[in-house]
Amino acid sequence: MTGQTGAMVLTGRAGRALAAGYVSRLACVDDAATMAALHVDVWRATYTGVMRQEVLDALDPVAAAERWRNFMGSAAWDRTVWVGVDPQGEVVAMASAGPARDDDAPTHHELRAINVSPRAQGSGLADLMMRDLVGDDPAYLWVVESNARAIAFYARHGFIAHDRRWDESCGVHELRMVR
Repeated sequence: MTGQTGAMVLTGRAGRALAAGYVSRLACVDDAATMAALHVDVWRATYTGVMRQEVLDALDPVAAAERWRNFMGSAAWDRTVWVGVDPQGEVVAMASAGPARDDDAPTHHELRAINVSPRAQGSGLADLMMRDLVGDDPAYLWVVESNARAIAFYARHGFIAHDRRWDESCGVHELRMVR
């Protein structure tokens, strides 16, 4: 199913991403700084005016890169992380999934993040990464309730709103979506 090998023919948005030269691949420790900077940029572009500004201002790509390097190099690492690469070879997306973290998890697998640079949004890369990371397996995720674009994306992949919570630290409501 991987976009990296191209061994499976993909259709739809994911197929269009491959045809345009985008690929998804497993992340490595050397991707940590790029993934951290990407995460900060995507969150600031997406959540300014939605989340508490102090949360966005406190995002530190240098510290986040160090955390990614430590996590990815640890024997206790329990996630799968993919990066999306544009036709020029630049990492423009990252996604992660792993075991459920919630005590009341509706499935054993949690999609933890898909972050795509604004310049690669609409390319089909997120669809390709979703296929490589989660496939059609049962999973759940939390998404900021006001992020209509992300909610529509997940709904297209079969996720439905299950319940909601208040994230005090970010000052937003989140929806739990389940497939």
